Amino acid sequence: MQRIFEDLRHRIEAGHYPTPGRLPSKKELADEFNVSPETIRKVSDRLKDAGLVSGQQGVGLWIRVRRLTPWMAHTSDGASPAAAWQAEVTAAGAVPALDLPVTSVERAPDQVAEQLRLDKGAFAVVRRTLRRVDGEPVQIADHWFPRDLAMDSLLMEAAHLPSIEEALRSIGRPQVSHVDRVWSALATPEEAKRLGMKETTATATTRRTRVGFDGEGRPIRFSLGSARGDSEVLVYELPG
Repeated sequence: MQRIFEDLRHRIEAGHYPTPGRLPSKKELADEFNVSPETIRKVSDRLKDAGLVSGQQGVGLWIRVRRLTPWMAHTSDGASPAAAWQAEVTAAGAVPALDLPVTSVERAPDQVAEQLRLDKGAFAVVRRTLRRVDGEPVQIADHWFPRDLAMDSLLMEAAHLPSIEEALRSIGRPQVSHVDRVWSALATPEEAKRLGMKETTATATTRRTRVGFDGEGRPIRFSLGSARGDSEVLVYELPG
C-alpha cells in the first residue's frame, strides 16, 4: 500500500494528472496496480489526509489545487508581518484568516527558558497563534515572554495585535535586534494536530525561531513558528 501511495503522490505532485481534474476511478487503479478495491480505498484515504485530493463516496477523487502562499517573516518597510501576509495571500487569490490568539502563563519549556535566560521551571507568558488559508490551518506560532515583562500587558490580551514588536514598544521594552534560525523537519505529533494533518502523514514543516533583544541585550521574546511545507514559502524582505 505504501508503494501505491508514494507512486500516486509523486504523479500528483509532478503534474501527471491535470489540475483541477479527477484521479482514475478506484476500479481503474485497482486494475493498474493489481490490488483489491479495498486497498485503493485505503490509499485514497491517505491521499485525502495528505491534502492531495478531495472527494466523497460515489463522486470520485479530485486533485486539489494547493497554492504556495507567503509566510512574511520580515518586511523592509516596517509593515506588520501579519498585514503583509494577509495582503500577499489575498493577491494570490486565496482567503487569509487569523484565529484569535490563546494566551496563558505556563512553566517555560527548557528550550524557552534557555533562550530567555530564565531559571529552569520558571513561569512565562505565551501567546499561541494560528493562520489559515481558505479555512485550512497553514501556520502556527508560540510567542514566549518573561512573566515580569509581559504580565498584565497587551501581550496577555486574547486579541489581535498590530505586531509583537509594536506591543513591546508600547510597554517600554522595544525590540532593537533579533536572531532568526530557520530549518525544515517532519511535523511533530503536536504540530500535525494543530495544523490539521494526520500524524501518519509524512509532511515537512518549515520552522523558524526568533529571539528578540532589548537595548541592553536582554532577550525579551522567543518565538517558535511552524508552517506546512506544502503550503507556505518563507519570505524575507530586507533593505539593500
